[in-house]
Amino acid sequence: MIWALNVAEIMAYPRTSEETLRAVAAFAIEIGQVPIAVQKEQNGYVLNSWLVPLLASSLSLVVNGVCTVEDLDRTFMIVNRGCAMGPMGMADVIGMKTVHDVCAHWGQVRNDAQLMKNAAYIKERFLDGGLQGMMGGEGSYEYPNPAYAAPDFLAVPTIAAVPDIVARATLDA
Repeated sequence: MIWALNVAEIMAYPRTSEETLRAVAAFAIEIGQVPIAVQKEQNGYVLNSWLVPLLASSLSLVVNGVCTVEDLDRTFMIVNRGCAMGPMGMADVIGMKTVHDVCAHWGQVRNDAQLMKNAAYIKERFLDGGLQGMMGGEGSYEYPNPAYAAPDFLAVPTIAAVPDIVARATLDA
């Protein structure tokens, strides 16, 4: 997966030499990575600084019953045309253990009940059942052929889908 998502973030520290930065940037290019210059120290670099909140918000939507995994990822993929997967597919790639650990850590650090609820969901729904995500063959989706990779995943549904859509959209009294 690293070769398909080929980003190499390069962040210097006060004593990092220009020679080291040149070597790291050149190495990234030589192995087919796109070097991203992180212009000042940032915990989580660029990628994780936006990815962690995206995954936490997405997971909260699923955990709180706002939408299904498929509808969440479908929405993301439609409005971000060209994306190979949505946030829950990304969670599968990252691995459920890592997603759990990040939610649990920040839930404790921030005293955030929703993040703790998300961590508990990942533990109960995935980890307790041995579901690791893509690496283990199953997470939110089954691999090697996840639903989000199907040619019709983003297609406009047939009119026959209306009863199911209405059933899921009907609010509980």
